Amino acid sequence: MASRIYQLSYDDQLDKDIHEWLKKIPRSRKAETVRHAIRYYIASNGGSSGIHMPNVSGIPIATEKTQPQQEAPKKKRPALPKDGNFNY
Repeated sequence: MASRIYQLSYDDQLDKDIHEWLKKIPRSRKAETVRHAIRYYIASNGGSSGIHMPNVSGIPIATEKTQPQQEAPKKKRPALPKDGNFNY
């Protein structure tokens, strides 16, 4: 049995989902986990030798979740005297 090393290149911005997933895996388990993911992909395609890519034209592969912006609290106007004397 021969051990082989395969380098996988990816873009940490375009493939942000993959990047985040790989960062969570302990270094000692990365190779095992990636092999498991590949076997799962093969099994989910019925063992087909063809590569099945989803048809997602125009949709980015990795998207960032946008945080809803909080509205700044509205500032209350200072209470002005009713007698018209605005000098403090």
